[in-house]
Amino acid sequence: MKYKLFKKKKPKSNFFSFKKIINTRNYNVSYYKGWHELLVLRINLLNSTITENFFHLFEAKKNEKLEKFIIISKGTLSIGKKNLFKKLRKFDCIHTKTSLKDLIIKNHGKTELFIVFGTKNIRMNNKLNFFNFEKNLKKTDLWGGKCISRVFNGKGMTLVLFRLKRGFKFHDNGHRNEQLTWLVDGKMKFYVKNKSKLLRSNGASVDIGPHDYHGGMSLGAIGFDAFSPKRSEKRYS
Repeated sequence: MKYKLFKKKKPKSNFFSFKKIINTRNYNVSYYKGWHELLVLRINLLNSTITENFFHLFEAKKNEKLEKFIIISKGTLSIGKKNLFKKLRKFDCIHTKTSLKDLIIKNHGKTELFIVFGTKNIRMNNKLNFFNFEKNLKKTDLWGGKCISRVFNGKGMTLVLFRLKRGFKFHDNGHRNEQLTWLVDGKMKFYVKNKSKLLRSNGASVDIGPHDYHGGMSLGAIGFDAFSPKRSEKRYS
């Protein structure tokens, strides 16, 4: 693509909205590049279609060997090669390092998915590793009581699916890891240092800088945290 998706940024906190870079009748693609190594694509598939070269749109040489997650957040999608396909549903995920270029997608109506790219300096197999956040990962109480989290540690990054009950509050004194937080449902009041904003699906998200304190209050929210490098604390293991 002609877009400089991997352009380096200063390591600081900011609120953001995914920037749309492709908009067609059948799909649209938007992205956000963080300050460390994280790049997130949000893809909305709008019609039932079969596409053989879809991932060629944005997987250039620089990112085809990166560690990556493909996450289905809404709808259903079949993905595979020739006659070997796997149907993915809500919160199904693929974790891989291999290139996506040869994969064919069969979309079954309106579907939303995210692709999270991380580092290339890792050792892992080139298989497509499938799991479901809610079916295959145990519940973790990271913040106490009103927060249900499910943590997956990759080789170079950590991905967390969270469900926050209405009224849940938290404060974090900060960490060295970059943290991208985006919602797929609901709303959340969020602050980083002296700035605050309402996070929402298809609205504002947040990129947290090194050692910046942050927190907020949930109005009922489901979303993801992506960390780079991966979290090393015991509660994330």
